[in-house]
Amino acid sequence: MTSWAAVGALLILLAASGEPRPNAAPSAVPNCFPAEAHVDEFRTHWFCAHLLAAGEGKLQGEETYRFTYLPTFHHPRVVRVTHGSSGWTLRAVVLSGQGGYKPGNVARSAERKLTQAEARLLLQRLEDAGVWEPDPVQKEVGLDGSMWLLEAKRGVRYQFHEVWSPEANTAPQYRKACEYMLELAGVLPEPKEGELY
Repeated sequence: MTSWAAVGALLILLAASGEPRPNAAPSAVPNCFPAEAHVDEFRTHWFCAHLLAAGEGKLQGEETYRFTYLPTFHHPRVVRVTHGSSGWTLRAVVLSGQGGYKPGNVARSAERKLTQAEARLLLQRLEDAGVWEPDPVQKEVGLDGSMWLLEAKRGVRYQFHEVWSPEANTAPQYRKACEYMLELAGVLPEPKEGELY
């Protein structure tokens, strides 16, 4: 009985401490996903706080792909690739916060056009990753890891994928497509941040 009381007291102290917790929902923010994404309220607040801090909202344009990398203790990254009349353009943002906590501000950004070869390879990797397939029911979330969000929009068609810390042996094509987007943007984590996780 004493041990349960101690656990209860500890939980009350932690809740009252005001310290941010991994994956704690930020304050109210507008929804940045269409209804087809089926993102619950908690995750909408979490994900959209980071997207809005990066200057992002709902996907626009005829054909657009976006990868959002939210590592619990490191800087979040958002890469969006859009097809327009002048070809494929890429926009990337690295935020100063942490993916499991507050997003922070824009620490670094990049924008550039993709070559035809880069765009072809990206589209192939996205297809290989099953970007247009239904999101598998993989809703595992841990305390230390990262959320990898991949969105695709073509016309009125939209697809949303959410994977917790994909491994090269469990989701190789998904991981390869997302890493390639970071590589194209020049925003892969620096050595001091460690590897993608």
